[in-house]
Parts: sequence; C-alpha cells; structure tokens
Amino acid sequence: MNSTGDYPIEDVALGIIRTWGVGGKEHSNGVVILIAKDDHKIRIEVGYGLEGAIPDVTAKSIIDNDLTPNFKEGNFYRGIDDATDDIIKAAAGEYKAPARLS
Repeated sequence: MNSTGDYPIEDVALGIIRTWGVGGKEHSNGVVILIAKDDHKIRIEVGYGLEGAIPDVTAKSIIDNDLTPNFKEGNFYRGIDDATDDIIKAAAGEYKAPARLS
C-alpha cells in the first residue's frame, strides 16, 4: 500500500490479519508483510499460531536483512522473495539470523 495514513503500521497490519482472517480461524497461523511505500515502513505481522516460531525479533531480523537492503537497491521483488523464504524457514524452526559484522 502507499501509506497507512494516520494509523501506526502495526495497527494496520494487525487489522488485516484479523479482518481478512489470514491464516484461518482454526489455526491463526497467517503472515502479513505490509509495505507502506510512501511512509518507508515495513511490518511483518503473524497470527497467534505463529508467534512462537516468528517472534518480533525474528520478524525484525528478516526486515533488516532481507527487505530493507534489497529495497534500498531497488530490488523489491528480491527483497520480498528472500523475506518469504526466511519466513517459511522460521515457521519450520530453521531460520538463523545472519551474524552481525562488527
């Protein structure tokens, strides 16, 4: 989307999860990657069923390591593709955040 307007991106992403029923009512294991292009904001929101596998710190790592650097280079598709791959790995318990360079 272009902008979340006056609403925090967290609220908009959570609203999408709840209103659209992403992940289904039974499992609540959906994922929303919300990109507010004009606001330069990104949020990964997960349903309750995935909170243990993809906590906020993991979502932030995926944003910081996959989405943000690729978006800065104009590689939007690659950023979303890499982030999706890492979200799938995280959901399966296989995601490892890249080591930080000192």
